[in-house]
Amino acid sequence: MGRHRSTAPQPIGTSNGLTVMIGAPGAGKTYFLTREFEAGRIDNVLSLDAARGEFGVGPHDQSVTAQAVAYVVEQAGILLAAGADVTIDATSTTVSDRRTWLALARSHCVPARAVIVRTPLTVALSRNSRRPHPVPSTFLRECHRRVANLTTGALLAEGFAAVSELDIHLGRE
Repeated sequence: MGRHRSTAPQPIGTSNGLTVMIGAPGAGKTYFLTREFEAGRIDNVLSLDAARGEFGVGPHDQSVTAQAVAYVVEQAGILLAAGADVTIDATSTTVSDRRTWLALARSHCVPARAVIVRTPLTVALSRNSRRPHPVPSTFLRECHRRVANLTTGALLAEGFAAVSELDIHLGRE
């Protein structure tokens, strides 16, 4: 089997664990993960936006978020049970969001790793403004504020086994 970037389960990977991206809309999470995937450095990226696109009118369709989360949890569970490494591409800026992913990792007895994606607010707003369906700026600003206040210690206390940070512009401003 080859590497996959979708919401469909493909049991590929060598280091069984769950990586959770944390960042505001427009921070560059998806762009970064696409580059890592294409370079062969990661496998099995499950995107909440892609799942929304499968169940709703597009990746921006918030009305299907609960269904999309349930689907991503199910697909990630299949992959983790098969021994694969999984990366979650979602904002995950609230404790509640992260509890979902931590519970998934615990249920499969695998470590959960957090990656905080820090991007200047002006960069995230600029990227967002160029999207076909921009995220409301008030929501983006709130997510950005949450990420700015997030600490490694807080994430470790939530239950993540490891935390890393990306301070990236990705050359796409």
